[in-house]
Amino acid sequence: MFNNIDIKPFYNTYIDDISKDFYERVLSKAVKYNRVSAFFSSKALALYSNGIVELYKNKGKIKFIVSKEISEYDYNQMVEGYKNRKKLENELLESLDEELSIEEKIKLSNITTLIERKVLDIKIAFVKHGIFHDKFGLIYDENGKCIYFRGSNNETVAAIEENYESFEVSCNWNQDKFENIKIKNAEKMFLRLWNNEQEGIQVLEIPETVKRKLMSFNRGILKNNENVLIKEELYLDINEDEKLIIINGLNKGKIDRLDRYFQVYLNRFLTIQDDNIIVKNINNYLDMKKLISRLKEYGNKKKFNIEISNELKKFIENKDMEIEKREKLGIDIKNRESYLNESFEDFVKILNTEMVRKLREPQLWDAFHIVKMWKAANFSVPGAGKTSIVYGAYAYLSSPKVNKIDKIVMIGPKSSFYAWKDEFKNNFGEKRVLNVLDIQDDIYTNPEKKIIDLRNNSGNKNLILINYEALIGLRGVLKEILNDRVLLVFDEVHKIKGIDSKRAEVALDIAKKVKYKVVLTGTPIPNGYQDIYNTLKILYPDEYDSIFGFNVKSLKTIDNTKAKEINQKIYPFYCRTNKKDLQIPSANEDKIIISNMTNEERMLFRYIHSKYRRNIFALYIRLMQAASNPKLLLNKLDLEELNSFFLDEDDNPSEENDKSEEYKNIEIDEISDKEIVRLIDKINKTTKYKSGIKLTKKLVQENKQVLIWGIFVDTLEKIENELKNDGIKCAVIDGRISYKDREKIINDFNNKKIKVLIANPNTLAESVSLHHCCHDAIYFEYNFNLTHMLQSKDRINRLGLKENQYTQYYYLMLKNNIDNRYDSIDERTYYRLKEKEKLMIKAIEGTELRRFNFNDEEEMRIILNKQ
Repeated sequence: MFNNIDIKPFYNTYIDDISKDFYERVLSKAVKYNRVSAFFSSKALALYSNGIVELYKNKGKIKFIVSKEISEYDYNQMVEGYKNRKKLENELLESLDEELSIEEKIKLSNITTLIERKVLDIKIAFVKHGIFHDKFGLIYDENGKCIYFRGSNNETVAAIEENYESFEVSCNWNQDKFENIKIKNAEKMFLRLWNNEQEGIQVLEIPETVKRKLMSFNRGILKNNENVLIKEELYLDINEDEKLIIINGLNKGKIDRLDRYFQVYLNRFLTIQDDNIIVKNINNYLDMKKLISRLKEYGNKKKFNIEISNELKKFIENKDMEIEKREKLGIDIKNRESYLNESFEDFVKILNTEMVRKLREPQLWDAFHIVKMWKAANFSVPGAGKTSIVYGAYAYLSSPKVNKIDKIVMIGPKSSFYAWKDEFKNNFGEKRVLNVLDIQDDIYTNPEKKIIDLRNNSGNKNLILINYEALIGLRGVLKEILNDRVLLVFDEVHKIKGIDSKRAEVALDIAKKVKYKVVLTGTPIPNGYQDIYNTLKILYPDEYDSIFGFNVKSLKTIDNTKAKEINQKIYPFYCRTNKKDLQIPSANEDKIIISNMTNEERMLFRYIHSKYRRNIFALYIRLMQAASNPKLLLNKLDLEELNSFFLDEDDNPSEENDKSEEYKNIEIDEISDKEIVRLIDKINKTTKYKSGIKLTKKLVQENKQVLIWGIFVDTLEKIENELKNDGIKCAVIDGRISYKDREKIINDFNNKKIKVLIANPNTLAESVSLHHCCHDAIYFEYNFNLTHMLQSKDRINRLGLKENQYTQYYYLMLKNNIDNRYDSIDERTYYRLKEKEKLMIKAIEGTELRRFNFNDEEEMRIILNKQ
């Protein structure tokens, strides 16, 4: 074999092309290569691949001994028992941290692939004094012929391509006695070094940590110096962005784009440009698996091989294993399995160190669920402390011992911002300093400033707050700042309603690359099971089809059997804690304050029933207005204001199902009948309104804080003006009040600087905590919206109430005690809400998510008895 090669006795870098003239020529005929060289580094190892892939084809074996300089002290410590193992490992790891070119990465992949396939073995030599500077090699063919070379050259780029280096070559078949002695001595020296028998030199296996670092370069791929696959095949790999790539090593024309199989099964995934195979339309790892399966079928049909990189195999295996593990783990956490106790106790210890607030046991398990699942939903009821649960997970993940994340990025309604900042202080006290970036702050008069601040000033923040309205405009910059060091939270995630809406598209897009994600809502399926689609897609974009597999169409038509199947599948991935679990004191029985109509009021209600009898929507609204503030009847019905019946203030009417669109063609003019106008002027304040004001003053005189709920802006202002005229400190929060002013009003109310807070539920129904200072709420106006009702009640009945602390709700009702045909709708609305509330509570306290898709028009018909 070797005797057929023209080998020179002497090589020089200035005269010869060392790689081609010597290495490739000799190694292509070799079956064994033993090499001693002086340097250990990524680049040096990468260079060794020149030619040795050819040796691999010959089923050859390779042994390298490379050196690492250390001090005499470290050497002595190592000889005594490898005491400085960690220090040496760290130095070796640093040697592998060089920046590599793409070509060097491919060559290093060759090296690591050969190590994995047990073709190549590397050991490291350490010397007591000076440096290990010997450089020689022994190359053998299958007939035992040996080529021996020794000289100044290391296996480095500089030695082969730049330095003035030379080496001499001897061959054991040339019968020269002197040359053969040199070869025999070199063989003995290599054997002594390899077996660690040479005095003053320690030759050791590569430490496991270093081997793992080295193997991180392994792609399972073998290429020659022209970067061509060594055999005809398609090579499938995955890049740093977890995108599938295909390297085409097939002969030209092997893949026919017009082939029927390609057109039917592969065309949607692949396109071919100049013999390059471009992957397209791969949305998740399941698509990868499908494409790989199709390519294998196609390869069998066309007689070519499919080679899959180790990285791609591991990626797919890890995804499959992760799903199975996550499902089991989620169930085990919810069942409090005993094997988790030790881990849970460690978790609690860290929280006790990091937080001043002591979470209740159900909250601790919910926070533990978030930490262990990485991607989790929490559907606990309003008032159960979901914000504190998330802060518990954050405290653990950001603790010095764990150090997995740096910050929370919270996307939620504007009304939740105050709670996230306030709860940070309540949970961490002096143990952590809040460093918040609040993009709704009044400093952001220019939308561009939000983008600039997020890009430039978010790095050192531990809390970033973004409202849903701003989400679409911040898509690009959020994709820049979101990474594996962020805990991404979607608060009140039910606000991402429209499955095809722009808001949903952006939410799904920005969440893709984040490892730790949490979605929060107390109403997970307000419109039916289709509402869980966005929630689950945010958490599991790649695994959704594999874990759940519900398409949007099927989620809209669910029977009981399908509902059980859905619940079984989603059960491991969410936690739900109710007020009973947390032992929150129950509210007192509601107090109903009934006011009987005067003659004038009965006349007005008879007129309204008659005028709007053919328009159910107008009739419902006008009856509501007449009961508390009949002056509203003198104005046209403002459909924008009526969105408060259906939407919260930060919902996007154009995308988030603007239900008032259903009524946009309905003309609801002001009442202009002169006789009725005079009647309204005479009534001015209804008996219901007067009893509400009277009750408010009584509670204030008892030194109580009072929360008043209404719907119409004019009613809220009317109440405020009346109370202020009587010297009662009060304030209104509705959609017109700036974000900064809201925070001040809430602070003043909590600090008892304000006695009465007046608000509408669509502005203040979520996240705000008023339970420490206020225990009495009066409902002047209320409609059939159960979500708003429940959330408004939870402002003062939530976790943190003292034991035996009362909570009292007062409902004002105007009653026609003479002729109930022309009654107000107060009483019927209240009892319809209580009926729905019972259904909702029963569902919340159960183990399944149940849908309650109440139709608005149907609700109005039930209340108006117009069925």
